[in-house]
Amino acid sequence: MAIVSGWAYDDVVLRTKYCTRLPNERMREQLSWTDYASLAAPDCTVLLANGEADWIIDQGDNSVWERMRQIVSTASNVYKQLGSPDGIHAWFEAEGGHRPYFIYKQSLECIHQHLGTPAMTLQQIRELPTVNSGQWCDQHGIQLEHLYGTPLHQRGATLPDLGLHPTPREKLSYLQPDELGSPQFTVEGWLQEIERKSR
Repeated sequence: MAIVSGWAYDDVVLRTKYCTRLPNERMREQLSWTDYASLAAPDCTVLLANGEADWIIDQGDNSVWERMRQIVSTASNVYKQLGSPDGIHAWFEAEGGHRPYFIYKQSLECIHQHLGTPAMTLQQIRELPTVNSGQWCDQHGIQLEHLYGTPLHQRGATLPDLGLHPTPREKLSYLQPDELGSPQFTVEGWLQEIERKSR
């Protein structure tokens, strides 16, 4: 299954960072958004989870979300025809902005329904206490970036409280301290190697 959050099946996402713009533009030369939304049918369940007040994607007039609802509705017919009647759907948080909806209770419920959650029943998921994302980040010394660190966006997210604690930064690093900046681990080093081999 896939949980898509902070994104839309709409041309508005074409005007974004180059790393995502180019593949989406090329995809749109071949497919409609409905075709694209139907590609996973019937084997992959898709949940699109967004905030109705996410002006980063929708720009405040709900037109993107309305177009996406239509695309999901049309794509759901493809899923139904292929034997997966609940294969794609969209969920929106009223008054929510650009938030990590892929870790909301609604997403956990979808995971439970389609993949299973051996350590937790559906009722246990629904009864999980919640924590405010901004307060959790403050408590653990995590600084949110300026754009998303607002109550409308990440700071206002209501997350299931799973008793998680951040992993210390030094445990997240794959490279050893003496390897940091080494040409074999940098883009510059890779480009230099490509240039050397092309001569």
